[in-house]
Amino acid sequence: MTEKIKGTCMECGKRGKVWQIREELVLCDDCADELDWIQCDICGDFYPWDDVEFTELEDGRKVCEYCMEDL
Repeated sequence: MTEKIKGTCMECGKRGKVWQIREELVLCDDCADELDWIQCDICGDFYPWDDVEFTELEDGRKVCEYCMEDL
């Protein structure tokens, strides 16, 4: 599961709690949203919106295609 860490956003330079989305990519909430990274509400991993299919469940959770296979 991806968790927030203390650091600096590689996109805007904002310091504070950021997401380590990939080993080489660290983004704040705003930049992750702006660059269309989506976090799965089950596994917590981030995916680019155009690489992985997401399903929105009735309870509002956004779930990646990999977790949907297990549901």
